[in-house]
Amino acid sequence: MPIFFRNSRLAPIATRHFWLSETPNVPGSVSWDAGQTRMVTLVHFRLLTSAHSASSDDIWVLNTHWDDRGVESRTEAAKVILREVNALLKKDGSPGMRGKAVVLLGDLNSPSREEGYGTLTGHTYSTPNFSPTSKSQTTFLDSRHSLALAHHSHSAPRGATPLLTNAFGDVDGTFTGFNPQPQHEIIDFIFVLDNGALGLGGWTISRFGVVPNQFEDGRGRMYISDHKLVVAALERA
Repeated sequence: MPIFFRNSRLAPIATRHFWLSETPNVPGSVSWDAGQTRMVTLVHFRLLTSAHSASSDDIWVLNTHWDDRGVESRTEAAKVILREVNALLKKDGSPGMRGKAVVLLGDLNSPSREEGYGTLTGHTYSTPNFSPTSKSQTTFLDSRHSLALAHHSHSAPRGATPLLTNAFGDVDGTFTGFNPQPQHEIIDFIFVLDNGALGLGGWTISRFGVVPNQFEDGRGRMYISDHKLVVAALERA
């Protein structure tokens, strides 16, 4: 799974891949009811300063694409990812993830009503008022629900990014299937690990939006994908 990054802002420290199967370290492995091989790329980055020198801060980014056929495989994929991430959380020192920003991106093929999404987020968003559930392991926060919003009377501190009063775009759907009619299926997500990075760790989600995938090119409508682009800005508070 590719991860593109701006080399003036991030410097890769380590990269690894694992597969969403019963044998995550076996390349190409397939399990459960998955229709094909599915995997995760994980990159550990060091944040760079404006002078291109390394800071003391780290960030981890994971990219994945879950199976589009197997409901069981999507649930199990969530478990594999949580096991891998929680194992890194327990490590002392580098590359320990505790309190650091850990971002998971992906087309999950799993809407929020499915168990795969629920497992990955600790079922936080399936409870009234998004009340956290009792969790035996650290799970992920959905950036669309973690966006720092401003009230209309809010005034941003000098030098800080002004907060929005709402998310950008049609956030009620990310998959269109090249259908010109509005679709309300959300299966593409940006998550941040619920390990204290947001808030106490000094990070905030200052922007969230869904960018249209249909544009006019002078000869009619043009689609750049059957999915819309999901964007989030993760910044130091």
